[in-house]
Amino acid sequence: MIRPPLFISSLYNKPTKKLNMSQNMIKNKNPFLSLCIPTRNQPKAVDRLLQSIVNQGGLNNIEVVISDGSDERSTEKIAKSYRRNFSVNYIRRLRSGIDAGIIDLVEASIGQYLWFVGDDETTENSIKTIESCPGVREGAGFIFANTINNKTGCAQVNCETNRFLEHDELLNLAGTGLAFISSNIMRADLAKESIAYARNYEDTDFVNFALTIDVISNSKQLYYLSYPVAIAHPNASEKAKRKVARDGFINNKFFEIFAVTWKNLLEDHSTVFSQKALKHAVRTAFGKAWRGVLVGWADGYDTPSGKRLILLRSYYRNPHAWAAFILFCMPAWVNKLMYISYRQVKRNLKKRVL
Repeated sequence: MIRPPLFISSLYNKPTKKLNMSQNMIKNKNPFLSLCIPTRNQPKAVDRLLQSIVNQGGLNNIEVVISDGSDERSTEKIAKSYRRNFSVNYIRRLRSGIDAGIIDLVEASIGQYLWFVGDDETTENSIKTIESCPGVREGAGFIFANTINNKTGCAQVNCETNRFLEHDELLNLAGTGLAFISSNIMRADLAKESIAYARNYEDTDFVNFALTIDVISNSKQLYYLSYPVAIAHPNASEKAKRKVARDGFINNKFFEIFAVTWKNLLEDHSTVFSQKALKHAVRTAFGKAWRGVLVGWADGYDTPSGKRLILLRSYYRNPHAWAAFILFCMPAWVNKLMYISYRQVKRNLKKRVL
């Protein structure tokens, strides 16, 4: 069984403990779709998401499975109040991380297809769209569903054509978007087979991504669904900034997740994708990751501390790594000044276009 490199595991220190786990199930016998929602201390967001599901109608053929790691029971009360609308399987796991939540959801769900939905999303006409899409009718193992950002109005993938895909096509189309939980719809039987591989990445916040890549690798048919099945309400960067402002503690693992573990996941499944597609995916993800660190550093909610060595260790053959290393070695105020200048130039160019 493939395990991530030891230095990957050492990047994380977030043990998951099964302190308490209780289930109270009311299920459909054979639902078509299991909407799997991992959450922790977000009762209002969960309520908004569940209400958006109710608003769609046609709920007789679904189940909602919630894995809750909250400190208190507000989410539990909200979840159970929706049992008058659809089948709800609520799992309470105190103080658990996202990895334990994903594993619980896969193991507890009984739908033919699983759709992982972030607790900060909402849905609109999604269930009927998924149920009627050709990918489901043909039994595709994995469906990559487009999503839209509620703040920018931008779709995750700017492609309007629903279609079946080859493995390389999906990797080129979605890239690290495959890590976005609400875009992942997969056949339950494949997910349950792949959970053993995904467990190798437990306690890294990467079980969902590992599960997705393994399911894709084992799928004979892949499908792209262009209709935005989820509306994202992103707030991660704002939360990070508030946390840093409050206690001065910076803990942003974006670089490790998208530059390092992504590379190792793809190498684990290198027999499925062509070398050209793999190199392109790794290079693109790495570029986004180190530029993200620089932006976070300039904005005060990230730091390259400890990441310079990781960068060179993983990407020393990539010329971009040495350019990034030089920038990472400059003082923070220099990078901040360059970032401010870059944003100003971008604004001026935008005004000219308008």
